[in-house]
Amino acid sequence: MSSDGRADPLHLPQYVYSVHWRLQHHSPAGFLTELRQCGSLASRSLALHLGMYLNSTLTGRLWELLALMTFLGLIGAGSSSLVFSRIINANFSDARGTALGIALIGNGLSQGIAPALLAPYVADHGWRQGVVALSLVGLIGTPIVISLLRNAQRGVQQAETAVPADGMSFGDAVRSRVFWIMAIAFFLTMLPAAGLFGNFITLLRDQHATPSQLGLYGGLMGLFLIVGRLLAGWLFDRAFAPFVAAAMMLICAVGFLVLAEWGLPVAALGALSIGLSYGAEVDMAGYLTARYFGMRAFGRCYGVLYTFVLIGAIAGPWSFAILYDVTKSYNVALLGGAGLFFTGSMLLLTLPRFSHTPLPTQQPAIR
Repeated sequence: MSSDGRADPLHLPQYVYSVHWRLQHHSPAGFLTELRQCGSLASRSLALHLGMYLNSTLTGRLWELLALMTFLGLIGAGSSSLVFSRIINANFSDARGTALGIALIGNGLSQGIAPALLAPYVADHGWRQGVVALSLVGLIGTPIVISLLRNAQRGVQQAETAVPADGMSFGDAVRSRVFWIMAIAFFLTMLPAAGLFGNFITLLRDQHATPSQLGLYGGLMGLFLIVGRLLAGWLFDRAFAPFVAAAMMLICAVGFLVLAEWGLPVAALGALSIGLSYGAEVDMAGYLTARYFGMRAFGRCYGVLYTFVLIGAIAGPWSFAILYDVTKSYNVALLGGAGLFFTGSMLLLTLPRFSHTPLPTQQPAIR
């Protein structure tokens, strides 16, 4: 994303791929996860995904790469957080939030480590060989993942055998007030988080940050993402999750306001805001979906709710860049983002108490 409001052509394939994450969560994956074959679905999807990465070295034109990235977004549905969140929710009860936090830090780790390791290799050998390297790393880990998923699948099957019709139906869930409060809150809090995430380095450059400062704050952003994910999951097991999430979003709002006022000297607060919001969002979506609606239609409920997260993630960077183009400053975007965080946190505070303890096969908490 360039600072003039237009997408950087070098990042266009990544953007197209992120758009098609939305299709993942509207795709048959959300329904197939309810057929009690989560492990099989994830394993096969992961294998297909890695195979397509290898094939990407054969592309010679931009449109071919874009088409391939689109297809990857579709066939990668079974390896998305939707499937893994369902497996975790079915296998853990008292420590469900912590388990989600630990399992989902993999995204943060890969986002922080992979670019640093891959960039020099791509500079020397080209992007095609970089894709091959990524594929080989994935292929080495795939047998381990498949083995672990098979073991985890037994927990899903045992939980669903005990109480097959656990939780709300999908129709009842989408007709409930709680469902739409969650959907709107997820969208409102992800949009500013993604907006700053996609423009953070540009913002720092606009503040005349040195290359060493850019590296420092970029690293802090990845660190806070991991910490935020672990902290959110741990706190969800020990306090009422919507209150925890609302408090974290309010901290992010304060971070945005301080960053708008003082800029580079408090850039660490911007990194903290990104880490806390991104870290809590995925944990919050999976945890609250299971607690309020149960496991009966978890795949479809989570898929629709997380689509609102992804729409915010896609719209955020473009919104920040467009506002910068119009105002020649990120202050308006930061102030607006603080307002969105505040509104989202207030919506989370309106969610009702859970009616039951967090059992793997709980009954729905609210209608």
